[in-house]
Amino acid sequence: MLRRVLPLLLAGGISAACLDDPVGPGALRLVSDLSTDSLIAGHPGEALPQAVRIRAVTSAGTPIRAARVEWTPSGTGSHIQQVSNETDAHGYASAAWVLGTQARDSQTLDVQVSTSSHTARAKFRAIAVPYVVTHVHLLPGRADTVRLSDTVRCVLQAEDPFGNRFPAPRPSFVSTDTTLF
Repeated sequence: MLRRVLPLLLAGGISAACLDDPVGPGALRLVSDLSTDSLIAGHPGEALPQAVRIRAVTSAGTPIRAARVEWTPSGTGSHIQQVSNETDAHGYASAAWVLGTQARDSQTLDVQVSTSSHTARAKFRAIAVPYVVTHVHLLPGRADTVRLSDTVRCVLQAEDPFGNRFPAPRPSFVSTDTTLF
């Protein structure tokens, strides 16, 4: 009798121990639509065109629902919107990532998904590429003396609303003053 009951008791005890852990004895993995080893391009102070979406699964590929999700962005003014704080019934969670306002800052988003006994992390990297022009700066070349009919090369720099300076996109010069030429 004990030989028949003991295996049932052990199986029941092991099953009960795993009831609070949706992952079980395997590992928790994160799968994403975006590659964690690539650089995502966006614009300063704007949300990326595509939400960052992750899926929590077991090592066997089974979705993990109701896992806690923490999103941690870095970069001056960087934040997240429309956040899923836990995975849905299919293991998915997503957030809209608004990049920081300083293009020179490192833009990263750390995602941590946790169950009662397992944790998995993913790190996404982005680059903030300025494109809105609010000011233009004409910087003269390195000529010490300029004489009549000399050519002076100038650099045209654009500036966005956040103070990021970048090469002016496709600059052109138009003047109705005929005395300039």
